[in-house]
Formats: sequence, structure tokens, C-alpha cells
Amino acid sequence: MAHDRLVITTTLAALSFDGDGTLWDFDAAMWLALEEAAAAFARAGLRHDGTPVTAAWLRTVRDEIAQQPDAARCSLEEVRLAAFRDAIRRCGSHQPQLATEIYDAYMQTRFSRLELFPDVHTALSNLGRRYSLAVVTNGNTVPARLGIEALFHVVVIASDCGYRKPDPAIFRYAIERLGVTPGECLHVGDDPVDDICAAHEAGLRTAWINRNGAAWTGPVDPDLVLGDLRELDALFAPRGTHRRGRRVPRRPSGPAR
Repeated sequence: MAHDRLVITTTLAALSFDGDGTLWDFDAAMWLALEEAAAAFARAGLRHDGTPVTAAWLRTVRDEIAQQPDAARCSLEEVRLAAFRDAIRRCGSHQPQLATEIYDAYMQTRFSRLELFPDVHTALSNLGRRYSLAVVTNGNTVPARLGIEALFHVVVIASDCGYRKPDPAIFRYAIERLGVTPGECLHVGDDPVDDICAAHEAGLRTAWINRNGAAWTGPVDPDLVLGDLRELDALFAPRGTHRRGRRVPRRPSGPAR
């Protein structure tokens, strides 16, 4: 690791967190919603290249739409609706109403089935007693949807503030609202580029949360590697306090959990 853990814990005043994949399980809810959307295509008799529409293909269509130049000026909701419209078109049909119905059902499932990771609430409650907490997310889920809004001093949503990760400006905006310097804030996130590299460029300390045991692929090493937030809670617990959690080992060649 690039920095000593004791130095990090004694110089911090605030912690910021990514949302999707860090605090709540976006992927599980998204894939469930896409499976239901694929079933709706089947009920409508729509197939792509003679084969049934799959959740994976719908994800690919969405990603392709998101890469188009005009998508940068669209909300995430607009991109998702446009993706369903384009998927229907690729199936040889033109049914705007069906696209809207599938989109509405998708969003209902996506939000209603979204859940916090089991380690999150307790860890945030403990950490919030000692540090100011912020959420910094590109997503369209706000903490209030999951009942944790009271745990945060600052909530930064890309679509509201005008900055979007991996632009370091979104982190500068967050620490200004927190009232701390970059070196006094640790950002915790799961994306090597959007979270770790961007926060590092803004001058923040960084912690990569690696819930799935992935190999590190980022060009800049994080200061800490975490399996979940219990480890962060245990690491930052007051002296003499013992909490469940594993210490983060030093890795001479960079993080590869």
C-alpha cells in the first residue's frame, strides 16, 4: 500500500462513499429487472435475429446507447428508455407504448428490489459518530430510497451537481460541501477509474472496496483495500474497541484481492 494506515486514520475528518456496488447491490436489482424485461419481450413475440431476447443483450444495447455522443446530455432514465426503444426496433418492431411499459416495469423492479449490502448500515452508523459522511454517486438511487439518508451529512448526485465521475471536480465539490481539505477525506468505492483514480486526482485518500475478489486493474493504487465496510469500521474503531472485521494486509505489488 502507498500509505501507512495509522497516518490515514489520524488525519481524516470525513469519509465519502460511492453508491452502486459499494453501499447497495445495484447489479442484483438491475439483472432481476432486465430478466423481467426480457420476459416482456417474449410475451410480445419479439425476438432478436431469430433468438429470444436476453437480459445480457438488453444490457449490451443500453451500453451502446450510453456511448453515443448525444447520451452525455441525457439522464440515466432517458438512456434506459431509449435503450428499450432501440431494442424493440432491432427486433423489427416499432412499439413506443410497449417500450414505455417495459421501462416503467423495469424501474419499479430496479428500485423496489434494491438492497443495502448487509455490512453497510452498522458500519456507517459507527463511522458517522467520528467522521462526516458523504455519498458521491453517478447513479439515480438516493440514500432516502434505502432509509439511510440520516446517516449522511452530504449527498452528491451527478445529475444534480453537474459533475460526473471520473471528473475529479465532483470530489472537489463534495469536500467543499463537507468543509474539509482533500487530504482530510477518504473516498471508498468499487470502480478503479471512477472512484479510485478520480478521487486520487482530486487529492483525496482512497479505499477500494473489492466485494467479489477481483484483480486490481487501475493505474493508481488505492491507499486501502477492503473486502467490505466491516473492515473499514474495524480499522477506524477507537483504540481499545474491538469489532468484527479483518485487517487489510499490505501487498508489495499493489492490491489484487
